[in-house]
Amino acid sequence: MARIKNTRSGGHMASLVENQRYQLHWIMKRLERDKKLLANEGKQTKARD
Repeated sequence: MARIKNTRSGGHMASLVENQRYQLHWIMKRLERDKKLLANEGKQTKARD
């Protein structure tokens, strides 16, 4: 399916969908990194005790 450029419906919707996928991708990456950081912090606090 060819993308229609500069139309209010088609092109705009396509870019919105791509934006959402892109943002979701980075949110997931950030979550994975945060989980690792939290796990590391947990280990450090246990080691301190």
